[in-house]
Amino acid sequence: MEKFKIQYCSKRCPLIGTRHIQCFLCFCCLSLAYALRVNLSVAIVAMTDKNATQSDYEEFEWNESVKSYLLSSFFWGYITTQIPGGHIAQKYGAKIILLIGVTLCSLLTLLTPVAAHIGGWKLLFAVRVIQGLLQGAVHPATHAMLAKWAPVEERGALGTFCYSGSQFGTVVTLAVSGYIADSSAGWPGIFYISGSMGFIWAICWYLFAASTPAEHKSISPEEKKMIENSLGQVDNTPKTVGPTPWVKIFTSPPFISLIIVHCTHMWGFWTLLTQIPNYMKNILGVDIKNSALLSSLPYAVMCVLSFCFIYLSKLLSKKENLSLAFSRKFFNSIGHWIPMISLAALGYVTEEHSTLAVVLLTLTVGISAATYLGFQVNHIDLSPNYAGTLMGITNGAANVMSALAPLAVGVVVDDVTNVIEWRMVFFIAAGFYFFGNLLFVLLGKTDVQSWNSPEDALAKRMSIIDPETPALITNGPRFGVRHIQCLLVFCGLAVAYALRVNLSVAIVAMTDRNATNPNFEEFDWDESIKSYLLSSFFWGYVITQVPGGYLSHKYGAKFTFFFGVLICSVLALLTPLFAEIGDWPLLLILRSVQGLCQGMIFPSTHTFLSKWAPAEERGRLVSYCYSGAQFGTVIMLSISGFIASSWMGWPSIFYVSGLAGLVWAVFWYFFCASTPAEHPTITVNERRYIETSGPGRRPSDAGRIEASELKTPWLKIFTSVPFLTLLIVHCANNWGFWTLLTEIPTYMKNILGMDIRSNGPLSALPYLAMTLLSYGFIFVADIINHNSVMPLFFSRKLFNTLGMWIPMMALIGLGYITTGDSTKLAIVLLTIAVGANAATYLGFQVNHIDLSPNFAGTLMGITNCAANIMSIIAPLTVGLIVTDETNPLQWRIVFYITAGFYFFGNLLFVIFGRTSPRAWNLPTSRTLSSTSSSPIHASNIEAAATVSETDQLLSNST
Repeated sequence: MEKFKIQYCSKRCPLIGTRHIQCFLCFCCLSLAYALRVNLSVAIVAMTDKNATQSDYEEFEWNESVKSYLLSSFFWGYITTQIPGGHIAQKYGAKIILLIGVTLCSLLTLLTPVAAHIGGWKLLFAVRVIQGLLQGAVHPATHAMLAKWAPVEERGALGTFCYSGSQFGTVVTLAVSGYIADSSAGWPGIFYISGSMGFIWAICWYLFAASTPAEHKSISPEEKKMIENSLGQVDNTPKTVGPTPWVKIFTSPPFISLIIVHCTHMWGFWTLLTQIPNYMKNILGVDIKNSALLSSLPYAVMCVLSFCFIYLSKLLSKKENLSLAFSRKFFNSIGHWIPMISLAALGYVTEEHSTLAVVLLTLTVGISAATYLGFQVNHIDLSPNYAGTLMGITNGAANVMSALAPLAVGVVVDDVTNVIEWRMVFFIAAGFYFFGNLLFVLLGKTDVQSWNSPEDALAKRMSIIDPETPALITNGPRFGVRHIQCLLVFCGLAVAYALRVNLSVAIVAMTDRNATNPNFEEFDWDESIKSYLLSSFFWGYVITQVPGGYLSHKYGAKFTFFFGVLICSVLALLTPLFAEIGDWPLLLILRSVQGLCQGMIFPSTHTFLSKWAPAEERGRLVSYCYSGAQFGTVIMLSISGFIASSWMGWPSIFYVSGLAGLVWAVFWYFFCASTPAEHPTITVNERRYIETSGPGRRPSDAGRIEASELKTPWLKIFTSVPFLTLLIVHCANNWGFWTLLTEIPTYMKNILGMDIRSNGPLSALPYLAMTLLSYGFIFVADIINHNSVMPLFFSRKLFNTLGMWIPMMALIGLGYITTGDSTKLAIVLLTIAVGANAATYLGFQVNHIDLSPNFAGTLMGITNCAANIMSIIAPLTVGLIVTDETNPLQWRIVFYITAGFYFFGNLLFVIFGRTSPRAWNLPTSRTLSSTSSSPIHASNIEAAATVSETDQLLSNST
């Protein structure tokens, strides 16, 4: 039997050491995270009723529905980042994840009063969603941190101590927020104080925390050895962690039981916290929500009992005959079955015994703290290496249950004064508590699972290549200079799209001063002029696609990207002046020049990524970079209306986006390089990793050969079947994508009677969905790549099929929605169709680099030029077909034509698309001989790569 007590520490090992400081910092982190989470719960009372507290601050007229949206908005984002947060913490370390998450959340907290003032509840809603996204990684990252720092013998105690911080932060915030709101600081003081505390914590965390004992600068050798020996002897933790074994995780009975017990616990716990107050108010006549003391009391008791359970666990650990498994199940039973009994009893408490009900509620919530020594630390027991990922999975599922539980109560309880219906709710919750813990007792395990130390699939896969190559590939840092370059590209594309779409919102305010701020100039432009202005950008944009690719290849992508965004930003700053001086003709010229400047950006991005993205990471990094385009669009569409309505007026839309471009240009100039060979701070190891990655890849691909020696093989490019296929699929995708974005709103307005263009959040929703889904597809692609599920060419075609045939089906479906009663369904279909198109970032949109890393920018210039011509032709074609915009039959013809483009474009790509580098990618053997001792014939590279594709398919099928 596994013993709970293990002698592990020498006399020289400190009883209070660096590990305890790390746990104290985690305690403070969770305290702040929960303070930042619940501060709005108290502040919203003062924000909507100035008579309730200090009356010198702004009051908002928000009804109960709006307040419900605001209070729930945090969890909309929170659920999304649970699994990615755990995976990233496992990959890059918990320290940086917690630092970024809490720091940015604190910054947004400081900006909350300003956001509420400028944008009302809608902007505040967006802020809270983003805060949820940032905090979604906190619990998984904390688990990842504890997995590295908590010795097995102290795991339960240290884990409980850390997580008791969440109750401590909740208690303090609920207790003091009312007093702050009553003070001279008013309700904004609640956000300023909690946000400031977050920054103080961030400084301490940055200076004194480390993701692992090995990375800590001041830990004693004795303590470091003690921790590593404990984890090494019991957990068999390897020095390097392989790819996440997703299939084994989701087929592991102990882990499945852990998911179930986490979900059932959250159902019962949130029934206690959210519904018992309603029950006590309507049945017992006690309103505990209006009492700060009563509201915080359950959390305070939970915090205190956490330390009591820690003490009890230490007493049990001294018992030689008690196993760790028994301890986990014992405490979990206390934390589940006592609340189960209390819930059932609460249903029979009468109004005369309301004090007993408060005591029962308080003890029930408090006793739930025992689960910190039960299932809530079991993730680390099962797999120290993937504890963060496991916590992300279970916490993500459990928070869905937290959202479903109140909805289920609403279905069961029709009459809030009917005690019988409330008893039914309590018995259901008690059943969840009972069966969840029963499964954990029967199937739960505490021994480390075999999949905690998977084989290094990447090293195994690469062992068939040259003996020196695996070392170069496997030694690449997980986070390096290449990721910083991609972050800069992401920001560059976000700024570029912000500069592109800023006029779309600003033109409303420019032509109707009453729509926003009436203090700025109004222009008398009819619909025809506005159409010219909005399309003028693309007149220049199409022209510089091919030259942009050629120039980026010849002179380096850094400078073509730099000058493209810089000049466009300067022109954005001049836009209000040009509109005032030269009216619409001068503004039309300015927008055309901006299009000329931005025409180089996509080809430059492809050239840049062909030099920086290792073949093994190409899909992920390209998708991440291009998601910046949607991110910039979402931000600009969301905030432009608020900016135009503010005291700054519509000119500030151009000033803000232009200044953002200038700030980006400074960072790009100082921290970017066109190739790894030109970067001053890249490590030798990372540079060699990039330059030697992928089949048929030569150092020339990463920039070792002078660009002037690489002659563009125009004839071979335009006679290459895979490239012609790529050209067609790009055109087909743009036809469909721009039909979705430009014509569906017209269809919905005239057929369904809903104008989504006049609604900022609805206008941004498809782009937001595309941004979020791009990360989802990246995550799936990572799993496929790391587990060798399928070869590269199959992966490209799979994602491309998702990105084109799902929109195809959505378009057909939209054509049969002809009544205004189905507008919500139409919006959902439009959002899914546009969002799913993000999968093409892992399909044809990265295929230019697959075919030719050396000429990827030129290829992108050619296909993007042709595709943008299709973007112009598509709306014109719709105008020819749809002569009556209220005729649904004419619209169906449009949708069928567009669906046909999607279908046949992708079908050609599936049949003729290739991922092996083409023979014409390589320069002549003379050029190669200058950088390699043995010249290689170009055709051999393509043949080898093609054979490699076949071998991958055969090995995958066996």
